[in-house]
Amino acid sequence: MTQFVVTARVDQATSVQETSKLFEGLNSLERQGHIRFSIAVERARASYPRVVGLAVARDGVSRQIAIDLSDERWLVHLPDLERADLYFKRSLWPEALAELSPQLIGKIRPFGLNNPQIRLSTAAKLVSARHAAKVGARQLWTDARQLLALPTPQSFECPPDRPAEQLVLFQTRVWEPPNADPLTTAINEERVALVTALRRAFGDRFLGGLVPTPFAQKHYPGAITRLPFSMRSYARLLKKPLVAVYSRGLHDSIAFKMGEYLAASRAIVGHKPQAVLPRQLAEGFNYLSFSGPDECVANCDRLLSNPEAAGAMRRSNWEYYLDQVEPAKQLLNVLQWAFDDSVDAQQVS
Repeated sequence: MTQFVVTARVDQATSVQETSKLFEGLNSLERQGHIRFSIAVERARASYPRVVGLAVARDGVSRQIAIDLSDERWLVHLPDLERADLYFKRSLWPEALAELSPQLIGKIRPFGLNNPQIRLSTAAKLVSARHAAKVGARQLWTDARQLLALPTPQSFECPPDRPAEQLVLFQTRVWEPPNADPLTTAINEERVALVTALRRAFGDRFLGGLVPTPFAQKHYPGAITRLPFSMRSYARLLKKPLVAVYSRGLHDSIAFKMGEYLAASRAIVGHKPQAVLPRQLAEGFNYLSFSGPDECVANCDRLLSNPEAAGAMRRSNWEYYLDQVEPAKQLLNVLQWAFDDSVDAQQVS
């Protein structure tokens, strides 16, 4: 394979936690010899902080790629979209972008799943680039503290031949609604109802509850988890249960936990993902869907009672992870897509 030359251009305010998987994927590709990779931190880039720009060259041909990791389906950053050849969006709902011109819509592609994860070598490279750009000491300290708290990609990975216990996991968080936002409140109530129903149905076979933020402890004290909840301890916990429950993210985005469940090859019971993915997750193959707590409980019980079906789902999810979610493979898919119109993946229509 011809090597790509990739320069990632980021705003000084870019969150290193939210973009960590992207940089991990690129750094892993460099270790594997697929790309030469550098990072440029621009103090006046005037870009939306959740958009990372990639200048990519191969065989004398160059492409400008933008990767938008925002979970707001109606939001694109027009300056990045206008100057990019392709714009990869994490939470992609074509109908939400209908007011854009056909020319701009034609540039937009689904990025796929995202979640915070990074290796020490990648973290060092990212902090070094920000230090070279003379980002302030306070920001560098914040970067380092966030990066040190993140798990590695391998900490989530668990192949499907590794035995799992007859347990159901749903450990989640609720959000303090800004200005009594009804959509955030609805998601909070939905998650609390799931925790309550699963705990009642499965007793000691249920793992999870709400992360004990001050807001959760004040408003939902009966649903608080009694288990460790740091990102690193959660990655270890994820390898125990046979079944993991997925609930939709804010703005109906696909939440971080979906990618983590796939990496751990769990059997998944969850809300049907609504956003467009490069390769859609299939009902009955990658997950069983539910529309309410009772159906969620019933489908969890169905998988616990049918080890053969749960095992087949675990194998399907592991294959999906290796092909679509593993950081290096996901970023290689993006680069190949930008240079090969024959790549078989969905685009906005």
